[in-house]
Amino acid sequence: SLMTKNKQNRVSKYKNIERRKCAVAGEMLVKIALGLRNETILRTDEGQPYIVGMDKHFSISHSGDFAVCAIDKCKIGIDIEEIRNIDIKAAKRFCNEKELEYVGNDINCFFEIWTAKEATYKMMGGKIKNFKDMEKLASEISQMGVIPGIWMRPLWTTEKFPKEYILKHHATKYTF
Repeated sequence: SLMTKNKQNRVSKYKNIERRKCAVAGEMLVKIALGLRNETILRTDEGQPYIVGMDKHFSISHSGDFAVCAIDKCKIGIDIEEIRNIDIKAAKRFCNEKELEYVGNDINCFFEIWTAKEATYKMMGGKIKNFKDMEKLASEISQMGVIPGIWMRPLWTTEKFPKEYILKHHATKYTF
């Protein structure tokens, strides 16, 4: 089977069939990139994906019609978000004052900050104490040797990557 029963149950709960497809596609991307067939992608208690016996780290994200993965020798996090209408007031729950000033009423700016935070959260294995305080977090992770987020547009695809998507990637230093 391509997925564990746990993953099948989780994916089957998605109401949107396209979201189901992207969730499966994300795992398939990892398997194709690593040249795997029967290995099972498991999750830590914090939700980080891994494969038993594999010395590579990877992160998976999907949004809208796209699924992406990032693979490295070190901890890595990736996030992709389709820019969509949301209540910009929700930014107050995730952004500090400086970030809120930057976001203003610009949904693109919100998703730029959100994807950076989400990629960092994934890289850290869900071990972020204060999601709002990115300045403190940036200081903490730079001590770990983290490479800042990199914009990736277009991605590794033959199709043009839509401008209405934002993708962020974070990794620790000394990648291959």
